[in-house]
Amino acid sequence: MIKKLIILALLIFVAVFLELNYPRFLSILGIHPNFFIIFVIFFSLRLPRKNALLISGLLGFIKDIFSVANFGASVISFAICSLVTAKIKKSIYQDEFERFLQLALVFSISILNSLLFYFLNIKMIAPELSFFRSLFFIMIPEAFYTALISPLIYQILKKCDLKSLV
Repeated sequence: MIKKLIILALLIFVAVFLELNYPRFLSILGIHPNFFIIFVIFFSLRLPRKNALLISGLLGFIKDIFSVANFGASVISFAICSLVTAKIKKSIYQDEFERFLQLALVFSISILNSLLFYFLNIKMIAPELSFFRSLFFIMIPEAFYTALISPLIYQILKKCDLKSLV
């Protein structure tokens, strides 16, 4: 049990470390991958819904602590993304599903996360930035970048035996 908690704590630490440190180094024209959403999706695919929801909420809480946006927006957004991913998992997910489906899932959930976050923070985030400008110049490029980097992160995460963490 202690080993399982240590592995889980290390994975959460890695997610926080990547999200807080690497986006500025990996930024292309101000767009960077969303490492937290990659972890939310991965946990939601690999763990039971209750555990994945708890971890997603924790990641959202950590993001909210370091964010200037409305407190709780990331918790709500990540929880909804976790539930949607769990629902999708029941219908199409297999342990080794096609790379295209993985990329499409990450892209779609990343867009969902961005939309939820945008609407939960509409008054705080650049009110002069229109929804369509935000969608086409921030949300879609970020989702695309996140989807492109996700297979590398997934390969590393799959080496951890998450099935034994339940």
